[in-house]
Amino acid sequence: MFPTFLVWSGWGLLALRLAVGFVFLPHGLGKLKNTKGMAQAMGWSAAAVAFLGFVETAGAILLILGLLTQLAALLLGLVMAGAIYYKIVKWHKKFTGDGGWELDFALLGANIALFLGGAGVWALDRIVF
Repeated sequence: MFPTFLVWSGWGLLALRLAVGFVFLPHGLGKLKNTKGMAQAMGWSAAAVAFLGFVETAGAILLILGLLTQLAALLLGLVMAGAIYYKIVKWHKKFTGDGGWELDFALLGANIALFLGGAGVWALDRIVF
């Protein structure tokens, strides 16, 4: 009999990659479509928001495909660490509630897991590399 982790871990990493990728994709696209509005709302420059939108969109697509997964997870994890920092230090948000950082924290953890665990067997990383 095979240990359970050998049979199911690939599916678990696929599910995690898809979930994280499909969460980030609309957020990144939203920043790219409404860069000026997002910049004003966040108090950032339009260039910084456009860069953030690009990183989120590209990272999401890479995670969904399972291509350069660990790099994408690292970048998206840094985005989430920055979001948590801004919400706690700059915007004084609590963990839960209106504008809380609980989802950011969960996404940070998911990206750390993907960075450490890799893409799994159901990924382009396995074919390309």
